[in-house]
Formats: sequence, structure tokens, C-alpha cells
Amino acid sequence: MRRPVGVIVLVWVLAVALATPAAAAEDDPTVGDLTVLVTSADGTPMRERRVEVLNAARGASVRGYTTVEGTVRWPTIWSGDSEVVVHDGYAEQRFPVRVATGTRLTARLAATHAIGGRVILQGTRSPMAGITVLVSGTDGTSVFTTTDSRGTWQAAMRHGGTAITVTEPFYDKWVPYEGPKADASRTIAAVAHDLLDVDVVMPRLGAVSATVRPARAYGLILERDGVAGWRAGERPDGSRLDAVAPVGPYLGYTYGTAESPSLVTYVGDTVRRVDARPVVVREHTTTEVSITAVPAAVVTGTVIGADGKPAKGALVWIEQLDRYGYTRVQTSSDGRFALGGIASGPVRVWIGHERSAARREVTVRQGSTTNLGAIRLSRSGTVKGRIDTGGRGGVWSFSLVRADGTLADGDGTWSVVREHEQFALRGTPPGTYRFVLHGSNYSRKVTVRPGHTVDIGAVRVGRRFRVEGTVRTSQGPVARALVIVRDARGTELRRTRTDARGRYSVGGVRRGTYTVTAELGGARSALGRRTFTAKGHDQRLPAIVLREPGALKGTVRDPSGRPVAGVVVAVGGRSATTSRTGRFSLGPVRSGSAQVVVEDPYVGGFLTKRFTVAVRPGQVATADVRLRR
Repeated sequence: MRRPVGVIVLVWVLAVALATPAAAAEDDPTVGDLTVLVTSADGTPMRERRVEVLNAARGASVRGYTTVEGTVRWPTIWSGDSEVVVHDGYAEQRFPVRVATGTRLTARLAATHAIGGRVILQGTRSPMAGITVLVSGTDGTSVFTTTDSRGTWQAAMRHGGTAITVTEPFYDKWVPYEGPKADASRTIAAVAHDLLDVDVVMPRLGAVSATVRPARAYGLILERDGVAGWRAGERPDGSRLDAVAPVGPYLGYTYGTAESPSLVTYVGDTVRRVDARPVVVREHTTTEVSITAVPAAVVTGTVIGADGKPAKGALVWIEQLDRYGYTRVQTSSDGRFALGGIASGPVRVWIGHERSAARREVTVRQGSTTNLGAIRLSRSGTVKGRIDTGGRGGVWSFSLVRADGTLADGDGTWSVVREHEQFALRGTPPGTYRFVLHGSNYSRKVTVRPGHTVDIGAVRVGRRFRVEGTVRTSQGPVARALVIVRDARGTELRRTRTDARGRYSVGGVRRGTYTVTAELGGARSALGRRTFTAKGHDQRLPAIVLREPGALKGTVRDPSGRPVAGVVVAVGGRSATTSRTGRFSLGPVRSGSAQVVVEDPYVGGFLTKRFTVAVRPGQVATADVRLRR
């Protein structure tokens, strides 16, 4: 009698389903079996130890516990490289293994010792329960444990150095967990035996209660040693902000949100960090704090791409033109943006997106919103060409420069290319530029149109020459003096140092005017310079005689005459920060007419000031500066 096909299929399926895992492993190269024997350092089997097998390639894991014989077995498991992790009390040890059919691994645990102690409060030395203790070994192992009601903790670690870090989150009824609020640590040189008397002392604690206006500002941040780790939490009724923190001095500040744009404002209602009033946390005492946030200017708009659609993810960058400050943001899916965190005054807005760009300049006012409306991006252009030095080789840098001296955006900001290599400055906004080959006295006018490529062809450098000379003082030649050669546009050609006889030699000079500056730093600081015209052949220049430079000192004050601390004064590539009394001192400064820039490095601070001062060799020039807001 003929059997139905369905019966035959059912019998075959049952036969496959009843096949043993071992048989399946033999037929499937991706499956193996693994037996792990866990022993102590002296070879004694260890029972009831948790064992995990981790397969990173598959992102999978299995676990089990050893039997009285110290073994645990997986008859079917993934083949290939895995890691076996054995948990021994508080510690864990790892063993690599390559799983195949019939794989056995003996996991011999390294000797461990108990380490433990107490966590106590500074001053009263009372025990602290529920504290998290991280014990880290020099071998990379780490163990977390928690103190009990008596403040004691214990862990098992191997031989070697051990670091102990103690952290408490300090929850209370108002304060959400925002990270570690206090910590202490100890380092043990080596653990070679049980060590159960490691006491860690936690800092003493105090409280801060704050009022921040407007209420939608970010809240109160407490910062110490440059780390902002204590954020005050809001009471349920929103009336005040409270925090618990270790005893000591802090900087307290707040900053704006999208609903309440404001500048970073410190306790004392100032945007200048150096003028902030410190917040001192005292033990068992609540320190009262109040901050009124300084409002920010806001710029909004919508970015429309070169394709006529809203530009999602466009970068909007705003920089202040008359003082320090900049911020940036990306547009939303509908092309909109809102940027705060800037102070009153003229600003430049730059928008870039997928090789398209736009620039705007506008004046903004704190406490107000300036809407730029729809900003349509112009499709960027490309400038391409190649450097041709007549086969003499070399590496050249170049840039596109606007009429106001600023560099182009996109790839045109700065590029480096070898001779005969094609270059392409993509993402250059439409406009007129100078193509400047650095250190060569070569430049040419380039006009970029939207979506077009300008091919300037071969930039022919022409024949290059070498100049050499010496650097000396009235006492003789100067070794190790820094020598820099710049072309008429101020772009650098080469830099080198003089040899033991004060000699220098620089190649790559083309026809045109160059300036050679020499400088000797340190206690023997001296400066010198010489301008020359390259005449189409190698030249030996007259010696550069270093002369004693001058210096600059002075005081920076606000409009009312009070000294201003923390302001940066820069001249000739050097800078200094004013002291608490507003004083600064700078040197050495090259003699002649020096351009001085005084900038307040805080958003919303004083306006930047620029002026010139006459500096004479060996003399200290004085500049007393009044800043405006």
C-alpha cells in the first residue's frame, strides 16, 4: 500500500528534531561544545562559581554555575573566538578560548586576597552606609561594592597595586541625581595578604539654597577646580533650588535655555568669571545664593537651500565683530534656527550647507530677537588649477583672500599641494578674491560665480633663488636665532635657525620684496629685521643686528576708572592677562609702532579695543586703557 506523502514528511521532521546536539554540532561548523573546569591557584576544583561565555562577534552570551567537580558544560555553543569570565566572589577573571567540537578549558584562578575597610565622614568620623566603593587593580580588573550599616566594605583582589574610589550620589527629597557629589580615594601600593583596615574619609558636607531669575534659566551650577559637578535641583513648588555639596569654595553660575535665552551669568550677576562672587559651602550650614541672569540677543531665520527647499542640518555660525563671542547651531528639519548666547552689537552670520553658503552682517540687541527671515543659499563655486615651478618641485601653500583680508570659507581657507598636483578649492562662496601663493609674492584676482568652476590653469612660480646672511649682536654672531622670511603680503615662505656661527640660508625666494626677521628668546631676548628686494639671483644680505627690544606695561580700567582683571592684552604675537589690579606687562616687544589689541574673553564683557603705541629699544612704553561696554 502506498503511504501518503504527508506521513513521510512528518517522520523526517521528527527524526531531525530528535537528533542530539552533539550530532548537530558535528554537522554545523558554526556550532561547537565547551566544557570549563574552574580551579583555584593550587588546582582545587571550585564549586558554585558563576561562569559566562561572551562571543563579541555575535553579541551574545550564556552563563552557568560550576558543579561539585568544578565544571560547567555547554553541549551546543557558537564556535570561534570567545571569552570565558569566571566570577569569584567580588572579583572576576577572564580567559580567552577558541570553541570547536570537544573544546575543554581549565580556568585556573589567580590567588586573591580580601581587601576592605570603612567609609567615614570627615570631622565626626561617623560611618557612612550605602556608599558605592570602586576597587580597581593595576591589572585592569575592577569591583564595585557597597558599604553596610556600619560603613564597612569588602572585596577580593589579586596581587598588585589597588586604587579605591568612593562616591556617593547624595540623593535628597529635592535633588535629582546629576553625577557624583563627593568623592575620596586611596591607593594601596600592593596587596599581598588580607587587608581589612583601609579607611576612606569622605568630605564634610553643607547645603546651598538658590534663587535664579528668570525662573526658566537653567538653574544653578556649582563648579570647583574647573569641574562642574553639582547641579542644584528644583523644589516641587519651583520656589528655590537646593544642592548638597562638600565643604569648600565654588563658582556658581547659570545659563539660558530656549525658553529663556541668557548669557552665562555668575553669582554676583556678572558675565565675567573673574568678577564672580564665590559660593562658600560650610558644614551643616545652608548658604543662600541669588542670580539674575543677563539676557542674551537672539537671531532667528529660515535657511533655504540652493535647490529651493528648506535646508535641514545647515550650520549657522555667528561671531561678534566688536567683542569676544561666537556660537553656532544646526537648522531643524524645516530649515529654521534660533541662536542665543550672544551680546549686543554687530555680528557676522555665516551659513553653510552642502557646498552652498551665505553671509549676513546685522546688529543685534540683548533682550531682543532679530529675525533674518528666509536666507537663500547661493550655490558655491570651485577654483582649480595646478602649481608649476618648472620642475624644481616643492610643497606650496595658498589661500583665497577677500578684499577685507579675511579668508574664504569652504576648502578655500587654506590648502597645501605639491608641484604639478591639481588642486580644487570647493565650497567657495560666490565673490571676488585674491589667489595668494604663500611666500612667493604671487597673487591674482579670481571671481567665483554660483555653481561654476574657475580654472586658473598653471600657477607659474618661475625661477627661485636663495638668500643667506648672518645674525649678530654688538658682541658677535648669534647661534640658534629664529629666522623667518615673509613676502610683501606678509605670508610666510620659510623659517630656520642660525648655526653656531650665526649663519642662515633660505631657498625658494622669487622676485619681489621680502622681510627677514630674527629673534632670540629667553633671557638674551633680542629682535632684528631687514627688508630686501629679490633681484633674480642668489643674494647675500647684510648682517641682521639684533637690538635690545622694548617692553609694554600699563593698566586696564572700566569706564568708571575701576581696574579690570582677566582681560587679554596682545602685541607682536605675545599676550598677557591683566591682574586683579588691572595691570599687565609684555615683553620683549619689537621697537617701532606696535599694534595693541585688548580683548575681554567673556561673552557680553567689554568691547575689544585696538590702538598703536610707540616702543623704543631698551625702554618700557606705557599704555593706560579705558574699555567700553
